[in-house]
Amino acid sequence: MYDSAERWRAEEAERKFIEEMKTAAPVRYEFFVGVDVGKLQDRSAVAIIERQTRKSEHGDEVQTALKGLYAVAPKVSYVAQAEGLERLLTAPCFSLWGASILTDSSGAGEGLNDLLQERDKVRFKRVMITGGDSVSAKRGRIYASRNALIGGLARLLR
Repeated sequence: MYDSAERWRAEEAERKFIEEMKTAAPVRYEFFVGVDVGKLQDRSAVAIIERQTRKSEHGDEVQTALKGLYAVAPKVSYVAQAEGLERLLTAPCFSLWGASILTDSSGAGEGLNDLLQERDKVRFKRVMITGGDSVSAKRGRIYASRNALIGGLARLLR
């Protein structure tokens, strides 16, 4: 795990410093990354949403914005997609503030999810996209209808 107590102390001090800075900051950032995995001949898509919560004398002001929407070219292997996602998530904003990562676990998504889990560089939650209008969670997996996902995204971006 750690090769020395000195390195552990340095990393622990850095972690505490970052947490103190985040607590003192007038704006808190939250990032949400959604990954919809396409079959090999289809495009995969990655959406990044940023939510800023600004402290004010009248209460918290919340702003939400779509910060990025990316389409992966067809015929890009799941290994290359996993590597690209890992590179994307090393951006300073994600390193500092973290991100909630939700990946499609329907059909083609399982291959990418298995790779991400095996590589263990990205923490993510699997979302099984279903029909209907409901959202539920069972045994560590989220089940969400396409209608609920699109409706939630539309409300979030208003």
